[in-house]
Order: sequence, then structure tokens, then C-alpha cells
Amino acid sequence: MAGFLYFVPDVTAFTRADAARVGLAYAFDTDTISKTEITHGGGPAGPAGLILWPGAAPRVAYDAQAQEWTKEPEGRFWVGMEKASPPSPEDLQRDGAVGRYAPDLGDGRSWLLPTAMLVDGSCPLPKVRKIDPETGKVVARPQARYDALRLAADEVKDVLHTGGSLTDEREAMICVEALQANYRVGIVEASMLGLLTDLAIRLIAYVLVDVAQWTEFAEIKDQAARG
Repeated sequence: MAGFLYFVPDVTAFTRADAARVGLAYAFDTDTISKTEITHGGGPAGPAGLILWPGAAPRVAYDAQAQEWTKEPEGRFWVGMEKASPPSPEDLQRDGAVGRYAPDLGDGRSWLLPTAMLVDGSCPLPKVRKIDPETGKVVARPQARYDALRLAADEVKDVLHTGGSLTDEREAMICVEALQANYRVGIVEASMLGLLTDLAIRLIAYVLVDVAQWTEFAEIKDQAARG
């Protein structure tokens, strides 16, 4: 079974609206949801419920020996994967992934990461054309789905420029926001795969604000100032 499995207790049906309600909108971005009914005591937790996975795939049974399951911190769902074949970036990647860099993260595999802010402050993420209510002109603005990522980029830039710091939790959540632009992963999945090492967190932050171009950009500005 490619990808992650999800166990949601105390449900007999599950839609994308239900996914959003329990905090799984990032994992279920399709109306096609496969499921296996679990009786009381027959799954990773005590209650009856459903094992779910996005898309159409053959039925998956609960197997405590072959699968690893982790409970979401608030207890709304459990995340599972096959121990012998953890999901790969290719298994989890969304259509239309965006990014300029694909560094290796904590699992040793390459993950395509988005850049939300260039060195000149502009945003290279996909845009939509809309009428500006103040000017009446058509302008290109980054799509709304990237709003949280752009705010995270502002936060990262400020920390890097000032030498400040973020809490471990905030660092992890910024990294998850970046990963979710291209992949069906949350903090539980990232934890299970061991993605967020110290080095991985730095790499994701650097990619988010395109640190690789900062020195080059400064040199170009300096040359221009000297004429």
C-alpha cells in the first residue's frame, strides 16, 4: 500500500468535509476515498471506525505486526504505514507541485520544496489574476492557498536577519506548511518518517526564502552601486 493510512474512530462514513472537520484536509484532497470498516477492538485504537486512504486502491486490512500506527496529538485520528515500505515522496506528491530545490530531508530522500519569497521580496508561487478593488485594475496575486506559507516566509526571513529563534513546535509547523504545498503530509507523518532533523529544518527554511541567492543578490547590488 503506497501512501499513509488513516484510522478515524466512531465513524461509519467519511467525506472530504469530514476530513476537514478532523484536521485531515491536507491528506484527502480528492472526493475518492477508500475505506475498510473496523469493528470494536479490531484496529489501532479500541473503538470501531474506519481505516481510510485517498484515491481508489484495493482493500487494506489492519495488521498490527506489519503496520506502524501513531495517534494524532488531539486523538482525532491515527496515522498508519507499512513498516517494510514507508511512503516515499513520489507516493505523497500532489499534482502541480511547485519549487526550485529538492534537498534530502531526514529520511535521506529528495523532497521538492516551495520558495515563497525571493531575495527582492517578491513571491514566485502560482498566481491568480483579480481586479484590485481600489484601482479597478487586473493584478496578479499569489493564490490564497499559499497565504499561510507566505506569512511563514516573512517570519523565517525576520529570524534569519535578526539572529532570533523560534520554538521547536513553530519550526516544525513552518516546515510542515512548506511540505504540505506539495505533499499529503502533516506533523504526524513527518514525525513517522523522521523528516525534520536539525539539518532538514534549516534546509526547508533556507529554501522557503531562497537563501542561496542572498549573497549573489547583495554582490549584484554592490556592483550596481559602484557603477
